[in-house]
Amino acid sequence: MISLQQFASQDFLGAIKGLFEQLKVPVNYSIDKPIRMSDVLHATMKKTVALHELL
Repeated sequence: MISLQQFASQDFLGAIKGLFEQLKVPVNYSIDKPIRMSDVLHATMKKTVALHELL
């Protein structure tokens, strides 16, 4: 049985890792630090699009 109790007692990253372990979902974590959307979507983001500026 899957338990979501860990979300109440752990930080989000730890809880999500635990959930994926319970579900036996293989995940390759390359980094555990926040990343800016502009770093990920740099090829598609445009400064002329108002929505992209808000992100």
